Amino acid sequence: GGRQVVFVLRAVDQEAYIATVPFVLPSPQFSLQGLFPSRPDGRPRLPSGYRLEAIYYRPDAAAAPKPATWAWLLENFFTPQELAAAITQSRTDTYLQDQARGLSLYVQAPGHALLHYRFCGSPAETALMAGEGQPLQQALEDGSLSPVDFVRQVAAAGELVVVETGDVWERPGAVSQDW
Repeated sequence: GGRQVVFVLRAVDQEAYIATVPFVLPSPQFSLQGLFPSRPDGRPRLPSGYRLEAIYYRPDAAAAPKPATWAWLLENFFTPQELAAAITQSRTDTYLQDQARGLSLYVQAPGHALLHYRFCGSPAETALMAGEGQPLQQALEDGSLSPVDFVRQVAAAGELVVVETGDVWERPGAVSQDW
């Protein structure tokens, strides 16, 4: 399986953006390695004058955890493993990012909502990447963590916003603890 991933780049001196063609990457990876030309040290090199602004993707529905309840919510959200991989990418190759703006993750959910998560480097965000997301994935599948509590945990770790509403995400704006 895999999912379509687009990398959005922003010009350093103006509000100009470019996007890559969609890449099909195996879930849960978001690495830029091999997708862009390499610098002499082997790390990715972006076009001159641009920084990595965001990662945008459409999830692979088969990768979503399958809890006994609320499965429809997880099918329209980041999987723990995807989120852990994206957090890892946000902390890797940071020279590619505008340090003042940071990196964002967007998911176009199957239910048509567009969700935005802005990375912040918080301890709560670090906890989300523990074990590459596998412990959270397991907790969701065995029922020891509810999907609603997982959404609240993600919202508390950084900035989670519903940019466009959809079947599951009916209210636009920031997702709070009383969601």
